[in-house]
Amino acid sequence: MPDLPKPKQLIRDDDGWYTDECLIRIREVMRLSGLSRSHVYALSADGRFPKSLPLVKGGTSRAWVAGEVRAWVQQRIAERGQEVGQ
Repeated sequence: MPDLPKPKQLIRDDDGWYTDECLIRIREVMRLSGLSRSHVYALSADGRFPKSLPLVKGGTSRAWVAGEVRAWVQQRIAERGQEVGQ
């Protein structure tokens, strides 16, 4: 089995976000994004939201990379700023 990097002791940064390498489950994705469960999955299927990944090969439990969800939220905020500036 390959050597895995040690997990960071700090899971959240100073702004309250999870570190980018952290995996988060659907409830936290919903909380951070403001989206419903079904909307998260629909947008993900359309390629408009980060894809989830299986927690265990062959398993059904899935998670999202926190940094990808953070980037999506920040992009939405930036797009709002562009819309307001028009």
